[in-house]
Amino acid sequence: MRPIPVLHTLETPVTELNTAEDLVGTAVQQLVGSPGSSRVRTQIDYSRPALVGTFDFVHSLRILTNLLDNAMRYAPGDDHPARRGCPSRRR
Repeated sequence: MRPIPVLHTLETPVTELNTAEDLVGTAVQQLVGSPGSSRVRTQIDYSRPALVGTFDFVHSLRILTNLLDNAMRYAPGDDHPARRGCPSRRR
């Protein structure tokens, strides 16, 4: 029997000690200038200890940025991009 070749195309995640504050702050900064980004508000409770964890910052940033982008895109509001581009159907 021949050995099965390993098809490993994914990079090994880089896990480091990070804070949720850094992750959220960086994600919000990346969205500045996007339609609806003026509606994004963050609030950090400094009376509580920092939320710290070991995780892949870049991968988590991609996920959070995507979630925030979708929330801005599909949340109700006057500057709703999907609503602006698609007229509503009336019966």
